[in-house]
Amino acid sequence: MKSPQITGYDGEQRIVVADTPVPTPGPDDVLVRVAAAAINPLDVKLARGYLQDFFPLSFPYVLGTDLAGTVHAVGARVTGFVPGDNVLARTETTQGGAFAEWAVVPARLAARVPAGLDLDAAAALPTVGGTDWQALFEIARITSSTRLLVTGGAGSVGGMAVRLAASIGARVHATARERDLDTAKRLGADQVFDARAKLELRDLDLVFDTVGGAGQLGLFALLRDGAMLAAVPSPPDAEAGRARNIDARFVVHASDGSRLAVMASYCAARGLWPAADRVMPLGTGREAVALVASGQARGKILLRP
Repeated sequence: MKSPQITGYDGEQRIVVADTPVPTPGPDDVLVRVAAAAINPLDVKLARGYLQDFFPLSFPYVLGTDLAGTVHAVGARVTGFVPGDNVLARTETTQGGAFAEWAVVPARLAARVPAGLDLDAAAALPTVGGTDWQALFEIARITSSTRLLVTGGAGSVGGMAVRLAASIGARVHATARERDLDTAKRLGADQVFDARAKLELRDLDLVFDTVGGAGQLGLFALLRDGAMLAAVPSPPDAEAGRARNIDARFVVHASDGSRLAVMASYCAARGLWPAADRVMPLGTGREAVALVASGQARGKILLRP
């Protein structure tokens, strides 16, 4: 089968599409015929070696963690799936393997695709929806009375966070680049601010930071005493949080099929899934990952075998 892969930490420009054998599922795995796989910024960071201290890879490494497709075979100990089931999954980061025609997925990381969700939308959901679900509903435990700010509110993770928070009636503020202000508004933000502007918000219950960088320190001042700052790109400054009595959390996505099933069912019932930029052939994996790395994509880029 064909699969975009890396043979070292050489960056996305060194991704090659190579022939690899169809993987064999172990006793606790399912073998999935991949219908679509989604590219995440994580794939860029892995290819460039930025995360090798946290996620050491064995080479050659087939890229991709997010996929949707149809179960072809199941391992001897698998009871939750049968051949013919449509599933979505997020593989373990060090395993990868989603950018391929076939992928082996531990059954504990997969979930059935709910009615109302096509396979392209399902492939786009695992990392984006799972990260947001974890941050908003499991860590921050937002409710309809929560006032929150989402930075990067038109991006993949930030935009989906805006949609999820708005879906329960929370008061959502968002920042976005100038070109994306209308997008963040359409996604459900009550107020949208240019990312370069000085924010006058105060007494927020939660800041969900999907951007990171030097501007993160200034976000603490927007929160009420005892509130939370949850960050995705990098750990927030715990010392700054303690100084202001703010719970500073680093959100690291944990692959989990049970969470994926709940999140996907919720999103399917409400028509919530990440905006798509484009679908590209599997053989253009290098170009597709480079497009994500450039920051020019306006939504999820999918690879289709």
